[in-house]
Amino acid sequence: MITDVNNPAASAQAQSSIFVMFDWFGTDTGAFNHIPGGSNVLYMGGHIEFIRYQQTGGTAPTNGVLANVLDAIAAVVSRLLYRQDAQWRVLVQA
Repeated sequence: MITDVNNPAASAQAQSSIFVMFDWFGTDTGAFNHIPGGSNVLYMGGHIEFIRYQQTGGTAPTNGVLANVLDAIAAVVSRLLYRQDAQWRVLVQA
């Protein structure tokens, strides 16, 4: 947390700990896109770091909690896309 907005070193340190983008990662060995399982993480400070996936006690964004949230979001999105695709198929066939 930044407590002194006039201290550029503090803001640079804070930026280096905030992730902004990361690879999709699997929760089991069959779904890993990196061996060992993990993700390349881009931080706001501009550096990239590989972080290994751990189900419990892992570092965000490659931990079990975020993996479960991402799986739920992916399930909802895929259902919405499938539903839209099914409606489009009905319109095309009519």
